[in-house]
Amino acid sequence: MKNNTLLYLSVFFLINTFTINAEPVSIDIFLKTAFNDSIVIKQKESIKESQKILNDIPVIDDLEFRIQNKSWDIQNDKYTIRVGINGLGETHAKQSFIKKQIAQNEQRVKKTYNSAIKERYDCVIDMLEQQAFLMLKKNLILVYEDRVKVLESRKNSEDFDLNDLIDAEHSLSKLQSEKFEIQKLINILQKKVVLLSGMNSVNEFDTTDLIPADSVIAIVKRSIFTVDSNNVHLMGIQREFELARSRYKLEKAENRRYINYVEFAYDNGNMRDELSRKDIGKSYNTNKAYSVEVGLSIPGFKANALDISKRQESFLKAQIEYEELKRELQVIMNDDLEDIYSYIGQYQYLRARETQVDAEASLKKYLQITGTDPLVLLSIKEGLIKNSIKIQEVRFGILRNYINVLDVSGKLSNMPIANYLSNKEGEL
Repeated sequence: MKNNTLLYLSVFFLINTFTINAEPVSIDIFLKTAFNDSIVIKQKESIKESQKILNDIPVIDDLEFRIQNKSWDIQNDKYTIRVGINGLGETHAKQSFIKKQIAQNEQRVKKTYNSAIKERYDCVIDMLEQQAFLMLKKNLILVYEDRVKVLESRKNSEDFDLNDLIDAEHSLSKLQSEKFEIQKLINILQKKVVLLSGMNSVNEFDTTDLIPADSVIAIVKRSIFTVDSNNVHLMGIQREFELARSRYKLEKAENRRYINYVEFAYDNGNMRDELSRKDIGKSYNTNKAYSVEVGLSIPGFKANALDISKRQESFLKAQIEYEELKRELQVIMNDDLEDIYSYIGQYQYLRARETQVDAEASLKKYLQITGTDPLVLLSIKEGLIKNSIKIQEVRFGILRNYINVLDVSGKLSNMPIANYLSNKEGEL
């Protein structure tokens, strides 16, 4: 608890520091704001309420006090205390059931926390990707604007083609529209980051130690990813199975209520009658004013037999769902890994092509040649930027699927929390 308090204070301090200085926000700090997610906090509060109930489970099932008046005579009352008796093993079964409920609620908190941190990872990757696209699109717009200017300057030349100018202006307009769409997405993501983190404003993330694609590729190639049976997704189903089985055992224990109740009564009217007999010298017995009644259940006639059968079916179904989810998660992980390997192939091809073509070198070479057609230079610059855009698409595709694999495997929200987007902490 002390460590958590220190963590919250440090997160609060750092958040305010970044807000005041308006500097790039640390990805690590943003990810850790998942600890303070409002949904996580609400679920933790519900666990405390369940723990209070666990400490208040009585051995008896019910306690009832009755008053019966006969003949509208205030001195002719009958007082009864009826005690409901738990079935054989029912008290223990109730305690076990509440414990399983608490365990299930704790697991829900873990799952909600996992969702919160996964949402923040996705938000970081999406925002970095769109900002990279925006920068490259702006550079590409400059190239297209220069192309339009060059074509407009040739209106009076013999080799001028109006269609080339129209196509260039159309491409420029389309690119400007794409730029505005990207900026809109960035604005939406920035507001989402503010909402999730509680910061006043966030313009960008600090990418100083952002893990490069080559490092992720190396990690993926040397690692064996499997679905951990104790991961946050599977344990949710496991807790449901355990709760269903506990509920089944509780209803079986309730069905063993061989003594339904014990009733203790005092009849003031009978007591008066016996005392009157005493006063006139007749035989009397004041014990007649007291009585004990026991209610017994006849085995085999319980009405909840069908409910017990349904509970048994319920926890068996939960067990099947556990195996189905485990298989489904493995399929999802395999799909994400295949996507990563596909991206790796594209990434390595694009990087190799970038090295082979060496558009920057070609650009410098042509710039040294007097009389080089500006459109040729602009085409080289266009190819260079478009290749960079594609590399960014693949790079963030690798990161996104890498985080998906970590999520499905159960590593993403394992304690202590590691920032897998950091080149320092991203190692498995």
